[in-house]
Amino acid sequence: MAALPEIQEVTINFFILNTNQAIFFSQSDVNFVRLQRRRLRDEMDPFEMAEGQFIRLFRLNAQSVINLVQDLLPHIPNRNNNAISLTQKVLITLHFLAVGSFQNSVGSNAWVSVSQTTVSRVINEICSVIAQHLLPICVRFPTTNEQVIVSKQEFLRIHGMRGIVGAIDGTHVEILTPPTTGVNNPPYVERKGKENILSM
Repeated sequence: MAALPEIQEVTINFFILNTNQAIFFSQSDVNFVRLQRRRLRDEMDPFEMAEGQFIRLFRLNAQSVINLVQDLLPHIPNRNNNAISLTQKVLITLHFLAVGSFQNSVGSNAWVSVSQTTVSRVINEICSVIAQHLLPICVRFPTTNEQVIVSKQEFLRIHGMRGIVGAIDGTHVEILTPPTTGVNNPPYVERKGKENILSM
């Protein structure tokens, strides 16, 4: 019988492909894959994709994204050479907001290729800057009687709706009821009986 090779202590990470199979990677393999994904991310240009596909991924056309990046540029300094570019940060945030998916799945796309932690940090940074610097410029609610009258006339002219001053959009995010509030707490239950919060 042949002698067994000497066993060496090795740190092993593994990724489960499905319930029946797993592939094992050493730490150096994981680092290599991470570097390859980063290189792929840096070489890919989402602005080269077809306009329809771009809009499906980001809900804005390419020129609108470029304009948004230019508007945000004075407010977000690029801190180091290895940092994610502002354009990539904006695309990560827009993709997350467009698809309403988990941060992990947003970060695993080839053109993004960043960790969930990075996705979370980027979304917070970009949304905060937009809210602080662009919201007051881009979103204006009528404050004078004259502005209210003009707004009502525009809604009537464009949409045929009387007495409307403005509109906002939101989405229901399904949640588990917090344990301290009990089951079927009215603030968390919507008309269909699902527990959620309204995000605007």
